[in-house]
Amino acid sequence: METESKPRIVMHGGDSMTIDGILHEDQQKVLASFNAGAYWIRVKDGNLEIVPSWENLPDPIKDKKMLPFWRKATVAETAQLKLFELEGVHENDSPSISIQSLCGYSYSPENYQFLAEKLESYGFQCMRSRRGAGARYWEIWFLPGLWAAEGDLKEKIGRHKGKNAMKAATSFLAQNIEFGTLDVSVQRMCAVLD
Repeated sequence: METESKPRIVMHGGDSMTIDGILHEDQQKVLASFNAGAYWIRVKDGNLEIVPSWENLPDPIKDKKMLPFWRKATVAETAQLKLFELEGVHENDSPSISIQSLCGYSYSPENYQFLAEKLESYGFQCMRSRRGAGARYWEIWFLPGLWAAEGDLKEKIGRHKGKNAMKAATSFLAQNIEFGTLDVSVQRMCAVLD
């Protein structure tokens, strides 16, 4: 049986209000509604209703107009894939991973769909720029940190931390995904709270 949020106001007055009865999985959406306007929320017949306020972005697999076309790779070009040293990664770091040119030189609509579905199962999100002059755009597959890994990638990382976790992740991705570039970005500056 599906559990429903049954919100109720348990206290209000002055400049504050306390709401009770919102399920844990709905709390992020309620916060996103207040902080970013991402959802329309209301209570109807005692139940919380949550509806996205923005249209969904086009699915990268179904949007045929966005598919890139690549020529077949030469032997020399396919031999250029190299793993790199992860000197700047420490145990408590959580670098992000960006993949560009999905399929690399092995593009076909079927291969793109296959690899895109794999990346989504690993926790990656597809980000695309607006079309610029000449209808060109950039597409980046992004994982904000290893903490966001899902499925087989999460399993492969296991209990590794820092450099070892990133080595396990990049090695796994190199063996399972065809791409033009894979970048690992380590945070160098950030805003902090007191």
